[in-house]
Amino acid sequence: MSFRTILTVLNGGKGDAASLETAYAVASLADGHVDVMHVRPDARGYVDLGGDAMTGDVYVSLMESLEAEIATNARTARATFDAWIEGNGIKVVDGPGSAGQVTATWRERSGTEDNVVAGESRLRDVVILAATGEEGDSVRSGAIEKAIFDSGRPLLLTPNAKALKDIGRVAVFWNGGAQAARAVASALPLLQVADAVDIMWVDEDVEEDYVLTGLVDYLAWHGVTASVKRFQPDERLIGELLMDEAVRGGADMVVMGGYSHSRLREFILGGVTQQMLDESPIAALIAH
Repeated sequence: MSFRTILTVLNGGKGDAASLETAYAVASLADGHVDVMHVRPDARGYVDLGGDAMTGDVYVSLMESLEAEIATNARTARATFDAWIEGNGIKVVDGPGSAGQVTATWRERSGTEDNVVAGESRLRDVVILAATGEEGDSVRSGAIEKAIFDSGRPLLLTPNAKALKDIGRVAVFWNGGAQAARAVASALPLLQVADAVDIMWVDEDVEEDYVLTGLVDYLAWHGVTASVKRFQPDERLIGELLMDEAVRGGADMVVMGGYSHSRLREFILGGVTQQMLDESPIAALIAH
């Protein structure tokens, strides 16, 4: 198993460069291909069409401003892509082939980022997105949620300021559940090249039989040597506790399930967790 086809979506924001560098590092493991997309939204989608008080002149001015911003974002995204191609000597191709090196394709789509991500990622091995970067970035937050829960593929969420260039230490957030197992299986291409792998769990969040019997051996069958770190619950959310400990332990990336009905769901999408989407401290591979 390897990540041969990778999707990353650029929005003209500060996280684009980190997404591309992460995509290059992942693609380099198997001479993979990176589909780089930019989604141009319809400016009318940002305007409250029910606002009867908006005059014609105000509406026109607002639309012109939004369209100018959309055009600027598109140019910025393409410029970042071009610089990445040139800086890494990446071959641009139109379709599948055996180039014997990392290849890439640039595509522009019209629509909404969340729907494009959900649809396009289903025929890719992994989708790589930057964290939102700004509190309240509902567009990117929506795309991240779609990638986790609607794509059927793993999401590699990258911090805006730090690309995942070297896969040194990886922390696996484990509770024995189906989502965690799927995340581990999805992450195998990265776990197999990591320098160190830590299996981490909080006692109250685990399915005990599965935690204590098997994951170390399962990974060993795939050539991965892992250590075990277990923690007692405290006042923090489960996910917050594990992330704090992963960062403290020097992890470059975490692997975690996209939980629908666990307390970790709070960590991924709500409340305290918004900080991870806004300012993700380290990369996270998430699968549902």
